[in-house]
Amino acid sequence: MEKKQKKSQKMNLLTAMEQIIILSEESQLSSSFFDAAAKEIKYVSKKLGLTPMQSVLMSLFVDNYNDNRIGYRDLCSHLKCRSITIMRHEADFLELEKRELIRCRRDGSCITFRVPPEVITDFKNNKPHVPHEYSGLTFKEFFKELNDIFYMLDNEELMYDFAVEKVQNLLSKNAHLNFVHETQKLSCNEQEMMIFLAFAHNLINKNNDSVMFNNLSMVFEEEYISETVEHEFSEKIHTLFRLNLIELKCHNPLIDYEYYHMTNAAKAKFFPELKFNFEPIELDNDGLLKPEEITKKTLYYDIKTKEQVDTLAQLLSEENYSNIRTRLKEAGMRSGFTCLFYGSPGTGKTESVLQLARKTGRSIMQVDISALKGSFVGESEKNVKTVFNRYRDVVSECKLTPILLFNEADGIFGNRMENIKSSVDKMENTIQNIILEEMENFEGILIATTNLTQNLDKAFERRFLYKVEFGKPSIEARKSIWKEKIPSLDDACIEHLAYKYDFSGGQIENIARHYTIDIVLYGHDKSLERLIQHCDNEKGYNTGGKKVGF
Repeated sequence: MEKKQKKSQKMNLLTAMEQIIILSEESQLSSSFFDAAAKEIKYVSKKLGLTPMQSVLMSLFVDNYNDNRIGYRDLCSHLKCRSITIMRHEADFLELEKRELIRCRRDGSCITFRVPPEVITDFKNNKPHVPHEYSGLTFKEFFKELNDIFYMLDNEELMYDFAVEKVQNLLSKNAHLNFVHETQKLSCNEQEMMIFLAFAHNLINKNNDSVMFNNLSMVFEEEYISETVEHEFSEKIHTLFRLNLIELKCHNPLIDYEYYHMTNAAKAKFFPELKFNFEPIELDNDGLLKPEEITKKTLYYDIKTKEQVDTLAQLLSEENYSNIRTRLKEAGMRSGFTCLFYGSPGTGKTESVLQLARKTGRSIMQVDISALKGSFVGESEKNVKTVFNRYRDVVSECKLTPILLFNEADGIFGNRMENIKSSVDKMENTIQNIILEEMENFEGILIATTNLTQNLDKAFERRFLYKVEFGKPSIEARKSIWKEKIPSLDDACIEHLAYKYDFSGGQIENIARHYTIDIVLYGHDKSLERLIQHCDNEKGYNTGGKKVGF
């Protein structure tokens, strides 16, 4: 009896699995194999809470743990059996996956498996693997778990149903977090909730506030669901729009992309600990942004751009503006001011318009281009002219001539199409022709901003009196921007960042947001180290349903 006890004590998970592997070789999973390995199979089954077949399969996976793509062929090769023999045990594979003992990657018709390192560690210590306990997490820990779930979904290592189950578990056990508390109050169905969580994951884990619809592909189980939701996004009728959780951020019909992001209201509600600095812009009843509502900001330019912007500021001061208009009219010339601000994203084009308006005391009437183009089917001529007619009315009512702003106007001022066939192409050209005609006789101040200077139609180019190129800031300017955005940085660090990274002001601001988030998540100790990582990443990057289940 004592000898038996000693022999039993020598057996552990790895020795039992090793014996199973030895006995299963070329066994074809026959009944004689199960008889020969009965003791070891029983030990593994009892230790891990698995069926005999699941214990055998788990042993086979552990024997191949150093392979991240274990396939049916690998198992069949060892057992000397047909693939169909293994495929019959699909339910057992699913159970092992659900228990988080294996990860399954589904790449089209190709299915492969791997064993997570933490499972091997537990087995080496002769312990059953218990999935991580989700309860009582901090904000940082919660989003790390959410990141793992979306990572596995994106890499097709987690079935959609399992992902939903894990998310439900994550939310239900962390109601103490403000984000979870507010999320659980949403009137969303399962699919809508997964989409919203994907937006939150992109914002916090990837610091990505510009989400293309394709970025959400991992949360759609079937293609037809994706197509339906994409239509709802395009038409802005999806539940997340209705609840004011997301909005269209950018639309460019020329290259056919749309970016979405969480609304400022949603960010403030769900992430109060991050203290986003939104500086919201409010319009008056006439849809005008008044100069006193614009926050004063210091902008940094290269010498040439600064001279041009300063010149415009002088020209748009009321005294000079009136005198110049009078002189131009007396000379029989057009008296309208039309300006094009062009250059790379993040170089301060839009903010320069705002600061010009603030400095010269002028209101801004901004044209929502995505909404403008979205409403133009069948009535494009009438609707485009309405914009200019409305501007003329506003000019007559205002003491100082306001600025008509076409922001991010790439899709309006691009090259006109030839050999038109579709009605959409005809609509595009109609819009452009009307704007060209309006600009020819324009009375007022029009400023357009664009990134795509190479695609600017020559006819539009001729109609802009001033064309200001916004380049990336100089080294000295970059130092000033770093200091303004992250005042806590010392001079040596600012010097290093300004010389090493040729970033635009927008890029520096984006990295500063990373830095702020990292301080909340990791504290000051790691923030500088991660600041450099974010700089390197930025540098590399630039080469209505019911509430269910949550």
